[in-house]
Amino acid sequence: LSELVERVRQSVPRRFAFRELTIKTEAKQALVDYMTRLATQGGAIGGVAVDTAKTAQAAEALQNAYGTRDGVKVYMADGSWALARTSGTEPLARLYFEA
Repeated sequence: LSELVERVRQSVPRRFAFRELTIKTEAKQALVDYMTRLATQGGAIGGVAVDTAKTAQAAEALQNAYGTRDGVKVYMADGSWALARTSGTEPLARLYFEA
């Protein structure tokens, strides 16, 4: 995942950007598990630390407002975020980034 994030970062200007990346993979649950660990235990994506407090607060607000969590979204220390969603019918994972 860090390599994919780095490729996305290199392909966009150093100011605000949003990108979507679709991956065909049978290991989509492993991606969700990885993002969940980042959200709850911390870590980094592309060298930027995950803000676990902001991530938890946003996830709770989404759950309270809509009764659901659609994918796993992690907020980074620099204000950017990454969201992983998987298809329920196909071997696809979608990654969304905002930096």
